[in-house]
Amino acid sequence: MEGPSVFEGVYSDSEYSEPETGDSDFDPADLGDGSDAETQPINEDYDADVDTAAIPRTAQKPAWVKPPPGPLAVKVIKIVAMIHGNGLTVAEFLDAFSWGDRDSQPVSLCGKVPSSQAFCGAGINLRGQGIRSRGVQRPHREVFERELESLADIFESPAGDDIKEESLTSISFSEMVKLVKNKSPNLWAMLFRLGRTKSQEERNPHKNPANLFAIYFKFRGLSAKGFDTLHAIGLTMSNKWMGNAVDRISAEGMAVMKQLMNKFPWIMSYDNALIPFRVFSQRIDKKSSQGSGTAGTVYIKCSAKLLPIGINHMVQEFRREGMKNPLTAKDIFKISRLADSRRTPHIIFLILSYLFDSPEFDFSTYSGKDDPLLQKPAWIRQLPCGKDEITLYYLLGSLNIPEASYEDNARLIIEWLKQLGFSAPDAQKKLGLEQGWGLSAAFDILRRKGLQTAQTQGTFFHDINETLHIIAEAQIRELWLQIRKTNNHLADLQNKTPQDLFNLAEQIFSGHASSAALVHMELKKDRADEVKVQSIMFLRDVLPYILLRSAVKHGDVGFMEDMIPFMLFRFVGGKNNNYAGEMLKLLQGLNCGHQRFVTSSGIIAG
Repeated sequence: MEGPSVFEGVYSDSEYSEPETGDSDFDPADLGDGSDAETQPINEDYDADVDTAAIPRTAQKPAWVKPPPGPLAVKVIKIVAMIHGNGLTVAEFLDAFSWGDRDSQPVSLCGKVPSSQAFCGAGINLRGQGIRSRGVQRPHREVFERELESLADIFESPAGDDIKEESLTSISFSEMVKLVKNKSPNLWAMLFRLGRTKSQEERNPHKNPANLFAIYFKFRGLSAKGFDTLHAIGLTMSNKWMGNAVDRISAEGMAVMKQLMNKFPWIMSYDNALIPFRVFSQRIDKKSSQGSGTAGTVYIKCSAKLLPIGINHMVQEFRREGMKNPLTAKDIFKISRLADSRRTPHIIFLILSYLFDSPEFDFSTYSGKDDPLLQKPAWIRQLPCGKDEITLYYLLGSLNIPEASYEDNARLIIEWLKQLGFSAPDAQKKLGLEQGWGLSAAFDILRRKGLQTAQTQGTFFHDINETLHIIAEAQIRELWLQIRKTNNHLADLQNKTPQDLFNLAEQIFSGHASSAALVHMELKKDRADEVKVQSIMFLRDVLPYILLRSAVKHGDVGFMEDMIPFMLFRFVGGKNNNYAGEMLKLLQGLNCGHQRFVTSSGIIAG
């Protein structure tokens, strides 16, 4: 037996309700298929207002039978009863109507029916009930072709107009979906049905294939053969056209980047990139491989001040002065204490926020929600933000040169200079004299340090980051219950004043998420709870991590600087000598070498 049709439900009405027709026993299945040998004479005086309940039931109601929406069902039943009363079945009537005879009136009426939208919809409904005939399939094909042609003006690229970056980035897929559904409802319904199976509809009722289509068009994760196949049926451009369009957009972007580089300060960074080369038709000499190259990015800050002339010499002088007065261990601990005093209010507010965000506490109904103690503390030193402060990013062309040795880095610099338009000796001289920093210094400062490594693939960082947030939130909320020595709900804390909640948050931090709490547990020795020790270590490290990511996102460079002593101690304890050295260099530069230079040069206000 055949499965359900892909067209089933195309014309369904989500707001349909069964019409009130009384307790009628009439069923369309009673009309038969014309195989009954018994015939009845046509009654010219047959009254359409018949009692439909008098028509005998001869078959069970099929599962697919569903009358049209609204009062139209009553009219249909009356007409069907009239046909039945005149000795015809519906099948016989449609057959006679579609073929007719030489009479001009039936012929003219019949000729107007196939081109109507309602007739095509009826064909789709019949197709969903298991009826298959070429006479029904042909209108479907014509409807789809007509609707596909009507979409040409939406997706067609005007002749003579080159593709622009603005035209691509301004596309709204939600608006496009609405437009396509309005102009071609039948085609959209067919593609929607073909995009998922019946079991997927039942298992994933909230998934929308439009999102999948958007991701497909956005990231172009399709092979060349797939592009050409879709191009052959008129859904996308060809793979060659797509490649040429990307090249043109890239060239235009590079031209804009070079113009901005001549007007505003800019820096550049590059790093290793793993590029998978996929092969869809495996051969002995043609296999998938993992390539190692380098990707570069240029950052342009239109609102930044131009660096003063001779800045390279100034940097050297301040660095030399800092080397004469290196930081001591006493200085580092002093800096750490000051940084802790600035970070502690943020950690306490984070602990409070886990309570406020819980559905049980319902912070919106808390009487002291506007108390200053419960408000988020100000950023320590936030970078300016706004439309005029947006940093522009421009990706350079990836190079098939790995960043694996000094020789590779030398080759990379030559290739980057070519892409940036500094291949000529005069241009390189101008770059070195005017910019002052030097490319190698900028590369070292901007080297990316993340949790992902060159061997890590997929969504590793996203997964581990989300897991850390979930565990931290769960442990903090559990501590809110423990600190009150109650197994009830967090809603009980609504009876506390803002000062009480603030004091409890301080207790959670000092007793369960700080180095002091860890030292206190270690002093117990034999009586120490190892699980509790691990919990304290986790919260002591994860809460600053969460706040550091928030500071990076919102540009709070003050909080980032205050995290340097914290991370220095972690790297020293974990014997990560390279990272510990980097933290020492930053501390030395920020406190002895570069701080006065940065403020005195006017780069950042003091």
